[in-house]
Amino acid sequence: MSSKVELKSYISEVIQLEKQEDELKQKMKYIKTKKDKLHNAVINYMSENNLTHKDILFEDSKISCTTVKTTESISKRLIFEKLKEFLKNEDMAEKATQHIYNDRAVTQKYALKISNKK
Repeated sequence: MSSKVELKSYISEVIQLEKQEDELKQKMKYIKTKKDKLHNAVINYMSENNLTHKDILFEDSKISCTTVKTTESISKRLIFEKLKEFLKNEDMAEKATQHIYNDRAVTQKYALKISNKK
């Protein structure tokens, strides 16, 4: 950068790009919200009509309903509570660690997998 004129030009461009980025972010937020609603509607339909284990061929895509497992994250509070619950003495540290990792909550939900037809 060799002059104040260049600096002003760069700053102006950055500001314009920020505005464009904000507009695109708003549009993406709208698109994501709409997609999520439709996504859930398709999953609900597939679930209610026993289609969760079947593929749907549509245009050039294959729609599959799969389960996604989510495991509860480990926090200091969780570790403290589980150690307090499990340990009767400190010699059980190895078993307690295993207990904490194996006793986390696991949830399952449906998700759509979209891939190209082959």
